[in-house]
Amino acid sequence: MVDKSVQMLPEHSKQFTEQQYWSEFFTESAKRSHEPSFEWYASFKDLKPYLQKYIPDASKVLVPGCGDSLLSEHVGIMGHHVISFDFEPGVIQKMKERAGSKVDYQVGDMLKMDFEKHGFEVVLDKGSFDALCVDNEVETQKNVSAYCDGIKKVMKPDINTERPNGFLLVSLLQDFVCE
Repeated sequence: MVDKSVQMLPEHSKQFTEQQYWSEFFTESAKRSHEPSFEWYASFKDLKPYLQKYIPDASKVLVPGCGDSLLSEHVGIMGHHVISFDFEPGVIQKMKERAGSKVDYQVGDMLKMDFEKHGFEVVLDKGSFDALCVDNEVETQKNVSAYCDGIKKVMKPDINTERPNGFLLVSLLQDFVCE
């Protein structure tokens, strides 16, 4: 029998879309680890060569569903203007206290991106898209469409052919995500 007080992954994938799950996740994660963050999928060190290649110099970068990952801070140190958001207020407060002025952390909803139209060269997603793609139900499909529409709205039109603007997705690309 699994001790639920130690279980950090949800019982059902649909919980990845719920604010309560993430609030509990970040609270438990902070209690269990001496690390300042929880990194899904890959560390900055693993991603840095790709970020350097695909993010144009001095870009304005949006990071949806940032959680307590250090990725935004590292991208800011690379010289980019980073706005990161999450719907969990507690984790955003933690990030604001830790990050200083390198990143603009905000509470926000990935399904209702209230940012300037065409205001970003890059949208950088590390795991947030996966958290939306929990099943094939109509509600999930609507949420994924709303997320993609929000990305299209906030990204600048691509005019640089050498280093184009774009949506960078770090994903496990599990079957349920690809469907």
